[in-house]
Amino acid sequence: MSSRPLNFANNLSSTLAVAIDGNWEADLVLTDDGSADHFPTPQGDGQDMFVTITNPSLPDAWEVVRITARDGTALTVERHTDRDGVGDYWGGWPAGSKIEARVTAGVLKGFLQHTPSHGNGAGSPTIRAPGQSAVLAIDPGSTFYKEPFCTGNGSYVFNSQTNLDQSLALGAYSVLPILHSSPPDGIASWVPSLNMAYESMGGTAFVDLGVPEVWRPFTNYRDGSVVVPTAPNGKQYWCLANDAAARMTSGELEPVWGETTPDGSGFSPGHWFEMAMPVDFEVEFDHLLMVTEVGFICNRRDAATPPIVSIGTPNEPTKYVDQSSLASNEGPYVHRFPVGAGGDLVQSIRFRLDSASEGGSFLGRFFYRGFFIDAWRQE
Repeated sequence: MSSRPLNFANNLSSTLAVAIDGNWEADLVLTDDGSADHFPTPQGDGQDMFVTITNPSLPDAWEVVRITARDGTALTVERHTDRDGVGDYWGGWPAGSKIEARVTAGVLKGFLQHTPSHGNGAGSPTIRAPGQSAVLAIDPGSTFYKEPFCTGNGSYVFNSQTNLDQSLALGAYSVLPILHSSPPDGIASWVPSLNMAYESMGGTAFVDLGVPEVWRPFTNYRDGSVVVPTAPNGKQYWCLANDAAARMTSGELEPVWGETTPDGSGFSPGHWFEMAMPVDFEVEFDHLLMVTEVGFICNRRDAATPPIVSIGTPNEPTKYVDQSSLASNEGPYVHRFPVGAGGDLVQSIRFRLDSASEGGSFLGRFFYRGFFIDAWRQE
């Protein structure tokens, strides 16, 4: 089916004045009773319309055609454009056959669809491919990816997850590609104009750079909450809730830590993910990153002292931030570390806690900003 824009109308119908045969190419001539004037006159930018042909003499047959032009009572159509179902007819149609604007499966499958989110059954719009039941997404092993969970109401999700209502979650980053093949006589003027990308910003998992809370039974935990076990094991665990309310209610039993299993009896499904203490981890990218800024987004702070952190590469852990104190602002804030000019391309970034906050929690996540580049890499 063509991607040209469509036109729609209610209760639109007419009849064939002249019979058509079963050939692939055929124009429809409608009766000259004024009904043809209600059909669209598509222009170069689209406004095509799908109509269905039926006839009482062929009770189990139908054909969907697409009107691409109209001249008076004559319709230029593309035949057999929607064959989604039993009964599509490939023969001719006698004079007097009915031409009607109907709802068709092919038209509906071209729209963004409303799909149920997991957890509470509420609906959440997700971007779907025309004719496909899966969410349109890019996945390493497949073009189409299963419906993500944790979708907020009114959210558009592209290979991502979100609990936020009325939000767009792309879940991918822009990459400046290599300027690939060009005409023998040189690069066409329009090629460089298309070879562009924009800066991206990414965030890590939630971490507590102070003293994390101890897990408690029968407690509502937000997405991104961080706890430690009642019996310390040198690890902290951040919460990923599965329901649209972005909450996970702990059960009576403490989770089996380290197995990323649902919490306790799992009144609201969710998982706890392990992070070593003190915090020291790497984020690896699919493409090389020219980093321009790093930092920390603090969501909650009740610690008495700020933490000391370093940010760099696996081989140079202090390359961008060398044992620096995060600002002691109250409440939510963003601590930013601009990266100076002349940096190199990196495959991963290392985030390290050098000295934890004392006396309370310092909860948030690290972030990085820059532009990704498709470049030759040393093997």
